[in-house]
Amino acid sequence: MSDSHCRQNRFSLPEADLFIHAGDFTNFGSGAEEFAVWYWQLPYKQKVLVLGNHENAHAVEKRRLETWRKLFGPTLLDGEARSVVNGDDRLTVFGAPYGAADFSSVPNGVSIVVTHEPPFDVLDRASSGRIGQPEIAESVRRLAPRLHVFGHAHESGGRSQTDGDTLYVNAATCALLIDVGPQAHVVRRISPRSTTARA
Repeated sequence: MSDSHCRQNRFSLPEADLFIHAGDFTNFGSGAEEFAVWYWQLPYKQKVLVLGNHENAHAVEKRRLETWRKLFGPTLLDGEARSVVNGDDRLTVFGAPYGAADFSSVPNGVSIVVTHEPPFDVLDRASSGRIGQPEIAESVRRLAPRLHVFGHAHESGGRSQTDGDTLYVNAATCALLIDVGPQAHVVRRISPRSTTARA
């Protein structure tokens, strides 16, 4: 999931082993505490998230990394990797926030990469043109993970494409259920419920 922008309660999420949020869970920084309460109540055994531009670069109220760590603890990935268990499989997840440019610390054999921004020329179309980052594209091609989850480019949200052994997923404004088996694939797309009031 990505770019939920304080609308997390509109989603009916399926059962899964791992929950990933690729950033922009707030609106320019507001709603962080409400999201954190929702996040910690999710029934998933394992969770990871990264910060988007609404949590740092474009936030009205800037928060230091230590403040974000108090809300999300070790589940917040800030240019670091975390090991998770997926059934009998142990996966390494690497996450980087909005604006990250140095991917030299990504360990070899990483299974999942989570960034807020898309890689250049991969599901990165926005109203202003392509907004993907070349550094991310180069790093993900070199690492060849099973899965790369990102958001930020809302207009390309909810889509996926495969390149080699890597499944690229733009989860902006929606959520997707993904099987991260030997050949990762999207099982289902979950759109937010409508909150239109009935007359």
